Amino acid sequence: MKEFEDIPHSGGKITFYNNGQTKYEGANPCPMAIYEIIVSFNGIILCRGDFLCRRPIPNPAINVMIISDREKFFGYSCPRCRKYFRANKLMPDEILCPYCLYIDHVLKFLTESQHQYIELFVQNSVESMHTGKDICLNLDSIVSGLDNNIIKIDEERQQKLMNCEKCKIKIDIIGVYASCPICGKRNSLSIFLEEVNKVKEKIISGNIDFEDALNKSIDAYSGLGSDLKSILEFNIPFCKKNVENLKRIDFQKITETNAILEKLFGIELFSDNEHEVEFLKRMFQKRHLIVHNSSVVDEKYLKKTEDKSVKIHQKIHVSDKEFYEFLEIIVRNTEFFFDNFSSMIFDYIKKSKKINVVYI
Repeated sequence: MKEFEDIPHSGGKITFYNNGQTKYEGANPCPMAIYEIIVSFNGIILCRGDFLCRRPIPNPAINVMIISDREKFFGYSCPRCRKYFRANKLMPDEILCPYCLYIDHVLKFLTESQHQYIELFVQNSVESMHTGKDICLNLDSIVSGLDNNIIKIDEERQQKLMNCEKCKIKIDIIGVYASCPICGKRNSLSIFLEEVNKVKEKIISGNIDFEDALNKSIDAYSGLGSDLKSILEFNIPFCKKNVENLKRIDFQKITETNAILEKLFGIELFSDNEHEVEFLKRMFQKRHLIVHNSSVVDEKYLKKTEDKSVKIHQKIHVSDKEFYEFLEIIVRNTEFFFDNFSSMIFDYIKKSKKINVVYI
């Protein structure tokens, strides 16, 4: 499947009757889903609709049918970070952006194309009632009355399909990292564990040595850290001094980063096992030598690690025992940190947001 490929709209025809009723007829043999938005006669979006009439609906108003693409996905656009995503499930009234974690009413996440479609839908409905004539809107060849431009009602495939087992939803995102828009669970830890498993598979197949394996494992850890740092930058206000501290966070510099996280948020990268912490520090410094100093021990390494097992100018190696011990410890401590981080950030976000769930 191609990245950023247009996914055709489910298409079909909508008939607007002069008594205000509408009918949708599917025309293409493909999966599809549909929901309603209640819109005033002057185009103001009021609330979500309900085909089963289980919620009060403003009256008079127009029930606009929002129809999925041919993969049964709906497109969304975050009103804060402006990033686009698709989801294969009808959302609850309140959702969060899978990228920046902004929380708001789901109808705030309508895309520009969806707004244009809603405008066209309302125009046809009002015209039908005013003229007393039935109007048929062909969604396979929908055209805007503004400058004769075609309204793009197709959606667009992104780069990664993310599954939330808890919410039974699939999210199509750009990039790698995202959260479930319903429960908020972020995939950073899962991505890190996937990368670690890929490294293990390469070792077993003989396609990588332990030095390179250490480097790739720490790269994956650093990627997780960069994602979580971006979450902090997007969601928590800081004074000037703490903004400077936040910028210094670098998950390849675990000692400094741990001190900053503990000072600012009261959370730590590691559990209280001093031996494990010192071991991790030494392995991160080994990785630094491998990447930046051709694996040769220098005075900086000896000063930072107090490693008595090597000599200056010696070329270091990573043993299998050493590497697998590193993986076990870094995974366990990352899970420990990720749980504490997630609890902290979502508690803050939920307490700081005020959601308008009736009219938008």
